[in-house]
Amino acid sequence: MPAWLSNLLLPLRSLLGSRPAAASMGEVDEELRDAFLAELGEMITAANGALADLRANPSDATLARTLGRCFHTLKGSAPLVGAPALADLGRAGENMMQRAAERRIVSAHQMQAIESAIVLLPVWKDALRNGRATPPGTSQAIAQLERGTA
Repeated sequence: MPAWLSNLLLPLRSLLGSRPAAASMGEVDEELRDAFLAELGEMITAANGALADLRANPSDATLARTLGRCFHTLKGSAPLVGAPALADLGRAGENMMQRAAERRIVSAHQMQAIESAIVLLPVWKDALRNGRATPPGTSQAIAQLERGTA
C-alpha cells in the first residue's frame, strides 16, 4: 500500500484496532472513497501492465508478486469503503498470485482467473463511484481465483 494511503488510513486503524472494520456504502467518508478510487485507478493500470508482461513470461515470479501486491491492497482497503466483496476478490487474487510466485509459473487456468479478476476492477471502480451494488461476476471470479490456488 502506498505511504500516502497508509498515512490516511492510520488514524482510522488506530481507532478501529489492528484490523479495519467494514463500512457500509452509506457511511463511507467521501474523502476516503475518493482516495481509494484514485488508488484503484493506479492499481488497474499497474495490474494491466503486469498482466501483459506475465502473459509473455508466465514464469516471472516478480510479476506474479506485483499482481499479488495489487490484490493485497484491495484486500486491506476495500472494507473501509464499503466493498467487502472487493476485499474478498483481493484476498483470492493475492493468494493465487503468491502460489504462482512460489511455483515460479502461472498456469493457463491461473492466467484466465487473474484476467477475469482484473477485468472486473474498472467495473468495481465505477460501481463504487456511483454507489452501485457489487458488480455481477464478482463471486464467480473469486471462485475461479480460489480454484487456481489449489
